[in-house]
Amino acid sequence: MVRKLPPGPAEKHRGKRRRSSFTQAWVNIVSPNRQAYKEYEAAYDSCAGLLGDRHPQSLVLLNSMGTALSGCGHRDAAADCFERAAAAAQGVEGAEGDRGAYLVNLGMARVRQGRLREALESCTRGYMLGKELRREEVAAEAKECVRAAKRAEKKEKQGGESVAS
Repeated sequence: MVRKLPPGPAEKHRGKRRRSSFTQAWVNIVSPNRQAYKEYEAAYDSCAGLLGDRHPQSLVLLNSMGTALSGCGHRDAAADCFERAAAAAQGVEGAEGDRGAYLVNLGMARVRQGRLREALESCTRGYMLGKELRREEVAAEAKECVRAAKRAEKKEKQGGESVAS
């Protein structure tokens, strides 16, 4: 029986550094998003309580909650926030311009969930709205969203791994 020796000081230090840098990188990504989510949620609750849940600022905060949730890997909850913001923004004066961005965010969330037909629909609606309201940045993001959905769809048809996994 061969006995494995414990790592020496150099290997022990190097292994810890690697592990801790990876862990730290993950914490640097997820932790601020968790904190941001909590702050956006508190701000949304206050804003919606004062101005209503269909006020343009409430919708911006709801969208921001979705972005933070997405950064934490909570795909379903993020998509729910984007969907609620997009639906609530319809017909709200001062929010229609942002609705295209909410639709694009929803589309990208649907791509990540592997719900590609819904992603294409949402991204296309976001593109049309961006063009209609002359919001070129929204239209450009929507084009990229459509491309991402089509790439994922093509990969899925070729029997590749789903985006959602």
